[in-house]
Amino acid sequence: MADDEFDQSTIEELNKYAHKLKQLYQQIDVASKRQTRIENESIFAAVSEAAHGVESAIEFYGDEDAIPWRVREAMRHALKGIADLSTVMITHSVLSN
Repeated sequence: MADDEFDQSTIEELNKYAHKLKQLYQQIDVASKRQTRIENESIFAAVSEAAHGVESAIEFYGDEDAIPWRVREAMRHALKGIADLSTVMITHSVLSN
């Protein structure tokens, strides 16, 4: 049962990261359409936290075969959020200096 609880906790944490990244993606998209700039500190912090969360899960489970499917899916969503956010940041160049 403890493993299931840890898995669920990991999934919830990774899903929170993915959700936050999606919100930031939408903010950047809106800023681009309005041609306004946004602060980059919160964006970089969110990307860093999400990457650290994925890294922690990988380190905990070790072998790829040991990672439960649901945890792997949550990791994939967080990594997709990082990739999407990175793409929109570069594409729209709305970050402040």
